[in-house]
Amino acid sequence: MVIVRKIYLFWSSNYFDTMKYPNLLIVVLIGIASISCEKLDSNKIKSTTITGQVITYGTQEPVKGAPVTVILWQEIDQSNQGFEEVQSVQTDANGFYTIQAELRTDERYFMSVEDYSLKLYIESSWLSPSFSRRAQVSVGGNQTINLEPVAYGYVNFHFVNKNAHPSDRFSYSVGGGGFEEFFGMSSIHRIWDFGGNLKHDIALGKTENGVDSVWREYFTPPAFDTLQLRIEF
Repeated sequence: MVIVRKIYLFWSSNYFDTMKYPNLLIVVLIGIASISCEKLDSNKIKSTTITGQVITYGTQEPVKGAPVTVILWQEIDQSNQGFEEVQSVQTDANGFYTIQAELRTDERYFMSVEDYSLKLYIESSWLSPSFSRRAQVSVGGNQTINLEPVAYGYVNFHFVNKNAHPSDRFSYSVGGGGFEEFFGMSSIHRIWDFGGNLKHDIALGKTENGVDSVWREYFTPPAFDTLQLRIEF
């Protein structure tokens, strides 16, 4: 009984001390929680090394100075989502790159090759058929991710109507809002950009003597170059 009583008095004394200094108990509890959370978060962080090469789709040419970026995909809700840059480097003279970063296992990361200011790479709708412009990263360890963006190619359209009449109507559409129509046109030039080394088409229309006709023509613009294309109505 004596031993039990001493133990009881020991805990009673500490109990009353903490009642006299309630802030002390709060600080201790917060400290314990912080240590636990810090340990938990550190377990989710993995050192990750990513190496690879960037080449142009279709020509297999190394892309020097391409901005290769590890990006974090954030999706808070349907109206608030997007990419956040984690780390970025440029490729060397042979298109190779290396990125070392501390990444979290509870987040989603992707590799990206983009340079909108130079228009060196195309919009997401013009992806290489063999590989996406973005690739998901496996968090932790060493991995190789080769990127194959589709470069811009250009088409210089030369629309020609040898027997133009004022009542004739001609139109073309390259998609994505690229549409024009002409009346009595005889010779017009237009330059549009497309994904290089990929097959595309243009929708054409003509109204002549009250008769409508529509058709398509197909073309493959070269990467980093311009294709001269003559279309007769």
